[in-house]
Amino acid sequence: MTDFKLALDVTDASNPVFTVSGTGGAQLVALDSVKVKVSAGTISVSGAERVAVYTTSGTLVSTSATTTVPSGLYIVKAGSKAHKVAVK
Repeated sequence: MTDFKLALDVTDASNPVFTVSGTGGAQLVALDSVKVKVSAGTISVSGAERVAVYTTSGTLVSTSATTTVPSGLYIVKAGSKAHKVAVK
């Protein structure tokens, strides 16, 4: 029988990370560790293989993990989630 430990890290409440570990020295596995940050007009995404940044009207702006955009609201699709971000 294998024992598992489940953990929920809410250090960053806007991006909780759920991890699972098992017996026998299994390492923690982040199931959804996508992080979206906005700083100085740049949207930065880490932890996702595919990224898409859209305007709120649905226009694709970028598929890059780092995108500089004008002020406004954007939808960032990364990993299995969509994030609404405000750029000032």
